[in-house]
Amino acid sequence: MSRPELARAIESVRAQNGELTVEVIVVFDRANDWVVDPAVSSLADQVLFTGGERRGSFARNQGVHSARGTYVAFLDDDDMWLPDKLSAQIRLIESSDAPQNTVAGGRHIHVDARSGARSRSVPDRLIRQGEPVADYLFRERKPHVGRASMYTSTLLCTRELALRVEWNALLSRHQDWDWLIQLERLGNAEFVQVEEAIALIQTGSETSISASTDWVGSLGWADARLKEVPRTYVDFLSAQTLRYAIASRSGEGVRAVLKRIIAAKRVPSPENIAIGFGGLLSRRSIEQMMTRGPSSARPAPEGQNDSAVALPSDERKNE
Repeated sequence: MSRPELARAIESVRAQNGELTVEVIVVFDRANDWVVDPAVSSLADQVLFTGGERRGSFARNQGVHSARGTYVAFLDDDDMWLPDKLSAQIRLIESSDAPQNTVAGGRHIHVDARSGARSRSVPDRLIRQGEPVADYLFRERKPHVGRASMYTSTLLCTRELALRVEWNALLSRHQDWDWLIQLERLGNAEFVQVEEAIALIQTGSETSISASTDWVGSLGWADARLKEVPRTYVDFLSAQTLRYAIASRSGEGVRAVLKRIIAAKRVPSPENIAIGFGGLLSRRSIEQMMTRGPSSARPAPEGQNDSAVALPSDERKNE
């Protein structure tokens, strides 16, 4: 059976404000005979199956191909949309110079899966016009909840763009970041973000990819996607890949990361180094910092004629 959060996630899609026609497509990374909760079936327009063990990127591509609307949006199965998400993002895209190539994100609120504690609305800074998305996400990345981010559950773009630049179904790590970078490089995408919070992002899920310490996959991805921009490359390695290597207590991983940083002849930012050494902390400590860190003292709010598709899946967040 599906996780109980899934029906709640779909209900948040059905509760969207505005004159919208919303098509809900649920894709399970399961065999075709997987038993679906009747509550989910009754809320979805389509229920699809990947056949099992194809991971989230494959599921998202499958959902996009099956969709019929102008726009597509994504929603992990334990996150939720706030009521004005779609209407605010569609207005923002349609006011841009090139709506067909514009990807909309927005601020979000972290929710601790165990305690229910909430962060304030983050990230602190939104992407600037013309700013490369990799630079926004990884350069001088702040070691607190307000750092730059674009979670999958906050994204919306035209279906045509999502068909033109598909998710890489072969990746074991950093699938969402990879898609954003490829959208920019292959799809000439521009990125915009809604000022207000548009989604609740759950942290501390037991099945989160982000709980993995796969430094090998992270290193290979950085070599393939970021090496041509040395400053961004070393900042990413020092924050993300180094953290995984330290968390897994891998001397080999630490040496591999340091070797590449030295070869790039760039010095990582102090902020990224601080994140990297966060690998010495427990995963639970990091999750608590995402909702109760020094930058999240203010209480979070409860919430703030085109079609969109939500694609809840078993895949989780990559940070």
